Amino acid sequence: MDDAASKRLLNVKLTASPEAALVEMLYPAIYKFSCMLDLRFFPFDMQKCDMTFGSWTYDNKGIDYRHFSGKDSAICFHHMIENEEWRMLGSKARRQEVKFECCHNNYTVTHLYTLSST
Repeated sequence: MDDAASKRLLNVKLTASPEAALVEMLYPAIYKFSCMLDLRFFPFDMQKCDMTFGSWTYDNKGIDYRHFSGKDSAICFHHMIENEEWRMLGSKARRQEVKFECCHNNYTVTHLYTLSST
């Protein structure tokens, strides 16, 4: 890896043992995404949005995604800015290993679900 490519990886924590290595990428990110809203029961509706994170390049032998806390709760709402229209009810993370026909090994994906209501 050249110097320019490694500059953005300054906040990486590496823990190594004879069995495995754990790489934690500790930099903040903002993800923007949209969800299809079902407003048939507005204002008594509940919405579920889902984000999926994974790699198309590396299988689970190269990158094995796991949620940072090992718990189901996916997102910390402590620093969230409240919205007048929507209230966050919670979030959940789910790890999944997927086998594609093209490839020998499984791929790891993480699904984040958020629930909100009006």
